[in-house]
Amino acid sequence: MKHILLSGFLLASTWACATHNKGGEISYKHLSGRTYEVEVVTFTHTLSQADRDSLYIEVAEDTSLNKWAKRINGPDTDPANGIPDGESIGCSQTKKNIYLFQCTFPHDGTYHISMVDPNRNAGIVNIPVSVDVPFCIDAEIHVNSSQPNSSPRFLSDPIYFAELNIPCTLNATAFDDEGDSLVFALDTCLELFGSPVSGYTIPAGVSQNPINGEFVWNLPTLKGEYAFRVKISEWRDGVFLGYTSRDFNVNVQESYFSDFVFDSLATWPKNSNGDYEIHVAPNNPVQLPISYENKSVWVPDILGIGDVFSMPNAAQLNLTTTTTSVSGLFTWTPGTNDFRSQPYVVTFRGASVYSNNSQCLYHDLTLMIYVDIPAGINDAGTSDNTMQLFPNPFSYHTTLKLNERLVALKPVLYVRDALGRIVHRQEIHSTETVIAPKGVGPGIYYYAITTADPNVQKTGKVVIQ
Repeated sequence: MKHILLSGFLLASTWACATHNKGGEISYKHLSGRTYEVEVVTFTHTLSQADRDSLYIEVAEDTSLNKWAKRINGPDTDPANGIPDGESIGCSQTKKNIYLFQCTFPHDGTYHISMVDPNRNAGIVNIPVSVDVPFCIDAEIHVNSSQPNSSPRFLSDPIYFAELNIPCTLNATAFDDEGDSLVFALDTCLELFGSPVSGYTIPAGVSQNPINGEFVWNLPTLKGEYAFRVKISEWRDGVFLGYTSRDFNVNVQESYFSDFVFDSLATWPKNSNGDYEIHVAPNNPVQLPISYENKSVWVPDILGIGDVFSMPNAAQLNLTTTTTSVSGLFTWTPGTNDFRSQPYVVTFRGASVYSNNSQCLYHDLTLMIYVDIPAGINDAGTSDNTMQLFPNPFSYHTTLKLNERLVALKPVLYVRDALGRIVHRQEIHSTETVIAPKGVGPGIYYYAITTADPNVQKTGKVVIQ
C-alpha cells in the first residue's frame, strides 16, 4: 500500500496556537489517466490563533510528488497575501477551509491519503487530553487506469449540536455521482501517522445506519463536545473501490428547545428496519407532506438535501412558514433514465435558528427513494431482432444474446424479485453472455437491461425453476 501524508506544520507550535480543528474530510475526483484532484476540507474554530494558508502533501514512496496545497476559498484580507482566508459558516464560530491539489500517480494501485495537523479542540469528552492529540483525516484511492473512479462527496457541512437527554439524528449527506454503492460505518478517530486515537470511545446509544448514512445518538446524557469518524466505503459490482471519511464533532448542550418535532409523516412508507423508504416507477410522482414544528422563540425551517434537488427534473420542496412551524409538500417525478440500483437518499434537515442567529440546531429526517423499472412489460421468453434470452424458464443458467449496437451502449442487466429487490446485476460486454445468478431460488423474476441511451431499455420476466 502506498501512503500519502498531508500535514500541516507538524507539531511545530504549542497547543495554545493549535487548538482549532473541529472536523474535516477528504474527497477525490478522477481527471484523466492516473491524475486525480484531491480536495481536503477542514473545519476550524474562528477564534483560534492557529490558521493554515497551506498544507504540505507528502508521498512516502515518491518524494517528487511532494507539494504544498494552498487554501482556495473565502476572502483574502487577514492578511492580504494572495491566499484566501477560508469562510465562516453556520452560527457556531466555525470556519471552512478548502485545499485543492492534483496528483498524478506513477502506477495503478492502492494509495492511502491522510491529513495530519496539530491539534484537536480542547476538552473533547471521548478523547483523553484531546488538546494534545493530533487531528487526522484520511481516504483511500484505488487507481485503476481501466476503471477510473471518483469518491463520494458531501452535500452539507458537519455543524452539529445535540440536546441533553434528547435523541439526536444527523445525516452525513454523502452522494456518489457515479451511482456506486456506499456503506457507512463508525470508526475510531485518527491521530499522528493515521493511527487510532488511544483511549477513544464511542458513547453508548450511538449507531450508524450503513445504507442511508444516518447517525443516531439515543440519547446524549453528558454535556460537552464529542468527536466521531464515519468511514464511507465505495463498491461497484461487488468490487471495493476505496473509501473516504469524515471526522466531525457533536456539541451536546442543555435542552432548551426540545419541542421541535417532525410531523405529517403518517403516509410515509417504512421498510422492515423502520427506515423511511419508497419504491416508484419512472414517470410516477412521489408526493409526501412534511412539517417541522416548535413552540419557542427559535425560527424553524426545513432544508432539502440530496442529488434529486439538482437534477434536470429537480425535486421540489414547497414550504409555508408561520411563527411556530414550517410545513409543505415534497414532490419529485423520476424520469426513465433515473433508474438505478442504489436509492436516492433525501435528507430533510429541520433547522432551528435562534432569533439573533447566534445558535442553531439541526434534526435530520432521511428518506430513501428507489426508482424501479416497471415489471411485466414483456412476457417470459423474450426474443426480438435486438436480443434473445434463452432458455426461459431455466434452472441454473441462461444465455443472453444482444446485437452489436446494444453492446456498444454498455448494457447492464438487473434481475429483481417480486418485492423489487435486486438479486443479480451484471455488466454485458459481448454479444453472447451466460447469465448464472447465484443464491437465487426458484420463482418469477423481472429483468431490466439499461444502456447509456435512456431511450434504449429492455424489460421482461424470467422464470427460475
